[in-house]
Amino acid sequence: MTVRAVPYAEILAAAHASGDGVAQFLREELPLCWQDRYHLMTDRPSEILVFAYGTFDYICDVYQQSDPYDATSGELPVEARLLAAIGISSPKRTRRDDSRRRGLAVSAMPGPDAMWDRGHYIGHAIGGTVDGNEANVFLQLRSVNRGRYRAMESYCRDNIGVVCFSRPIYADTSAHPTRIEFGVLRTDGELWVENFPNRPGEVVGDARA
Repeated sequence: MTVRAVPYAEILAAAHASGDGVAQFLREELPLCWQDRYHLMTDRPSEILVFAYGTFDYICDVYQQSDPYDATSGELPVEARLLAAIGISSPKRTRRDDSRRRGLAVSAMPGPDAMWDRGHYIGHAIGGTVDGNEANVFLQLRSVNRGRYRAMESYCRDNIGVVCFSRPIYADTSAHPTRIEFGVLRTDGELWVENFPNRPGEVVGDARA
């Protein structure tokens, strides 16, 4: 599996030069680039589906193994999973529905239960949803769900209408990402992208989970 970096600076420069509007350009071009990178990242079969929910587009690999998963096999399941989500921040005033989150098997993850949160790729506070949208749910390291990650979500919440995205990075066939790439098109026209580890011991830049 090959994880190749997305050339965000080049894509942003092309967006500014396009004359089509930076936000619209990014919403059209980034998903194409992400799909190319995803196919390099994984050697499992894939079936890509894109759907809109609220103000966000969710790009999913809906392929999953047809046979029941055998936990004693020593192999990880081939699970349907999110490839990326991108859209416009639109803070919600309604109470979030955590029914989907409660179904995630925290006890099955490496390390103690206290290491994990039941997270959203796109947070409820910026327009993400759980109710009826299982693709937006994942198991997130609790140590990551704070600091810079929270600061980026707060920026999206405080600047309604900015383009933002979340892109999981996988190292196996499961739906549990090793890293999360979160980005936002700031009001000054610059693209703010950060990578966050999502497995114990995973190192991203200067950050260690």
